[in-house]
Amino acid sequence: MSSMSILLVCLGMGAVTYVPRVLPLLLFADKEMPNWLKEVLKFVPVAMLSALVAKDVFFKDDALFMTLANPKILALLLLIPIAAKFKSITISLVVGVASILLFSTIL
Repeated sequence: MSSMSILLVCLGMGAVTYVPRVLPLLLFADKEMPNWLKEVLKFVPVAMLSALVAKDVFFKDDALFMTLANPKILALLLLIPIAAKFKSITISLVVGVASILLFSTIL
């Protein structure tokens, strides 16, 4: 590929990712969102994160892997009460990574 082709591809990718993000802001900047929509949108980040975590924890090679031989399930079972108690992303991250390493080594 030539340098010009690579530049055009990069500019195109930038436009494709930038326009869908800016267009709604420009179209709806002066409009007020209904309260029901604000309430619904509060749950989008939690739903997305839950879907990503569930896919990573419960599946291996696109097959369901829900046994106690799965180190990620054991790490999740350890992590849930710790995250609920401390409510700290840093502590949750450290405990999660450490427990996956520990259970991966043991199993």
